Amino acid sequence: MAAVATVTIGITGYVAEATSARVAARVDISQWAKEGQNGTTLLNLRAKCQSGHVVQQLVMGYSQGDVDYDQPTQVDLVCDGRWHRLRVSAPGGLEPGPADVTARLTVIDAVTGVAAPQAVDTQRVWVEPAAKVAVKRHVRLNDDGTASVTAFVRCDQPWIVQELVLSLTQGAGGGSAFQTDGIACDDRWHTVVLNITPGQVPFSAGEAQVQAYFTVLDPLSFDPVAQAQATATVRLRRPSSG
Repeated sequence: MAAVATVTIGITGYVAEATSARVAARVDISQWAKEGQNGTTLLNLRAKCQSGHVVQQLVMGYSQGDVDYDQPTQVDLVCDGRWHRLRVSAPGGLEPGPADVTARLTVIDAVTGVAAPQAVDTQRVWVEPAAKVAVKRHVRLNDDGTASVTAFVRCDQPWIVQELVLSLTQGAGGGSAFQTDGIACDDRWHTVVLNITPGQVPFSAGEAQVQAYFTVLDPLSFDPVAQAQATATVRLRRPSSG
């Protein structure tokens, strides 16, 4: 028997309604999703059904590469003619990137038990990775030969940060720095500046290469969830004197 996923309150981001006609049920899939815990994917929907009906079932369909399956999903939806926001947990198999998702909502007449026309929505959904990292292309060159590299990081709730590592290479020399705390996984971008000390040869003005690694963990098991990586050619320069 297929496993049953769960539904909780979610967020917005939907394609506009195609018609304003009164129908027994409607369902819309948000075009944005994100990685969840234990290999799941969190998707957001909104749904409504008219008074006098009760929900019989919601079936979600997922397709991405070799992944293609349907999933019965428990839903706590009151038929009151209003839109309700829902979050669906897909059991696994979807990777960051585009995926095709279908929602099929069936409601029945509360008195006769006769099923109304099924509400169906299909969307190409973008699954956001659990972590992201980017590097500013201009690096501050300090008077002591060190370099201050700026990174931009983002991770989703409920993950926790293991570390951000920045490596700066220039010619045969280079150095690295890392940070393990002070970064919250709150679905927002954060700016982090790390001061990198070179080896025997000080950094100088000009081009260099930066590699960034941003790793997040599961807050329960502390197992790695995802590692975002970025590589960039940057330019080291001294700050303007005035």
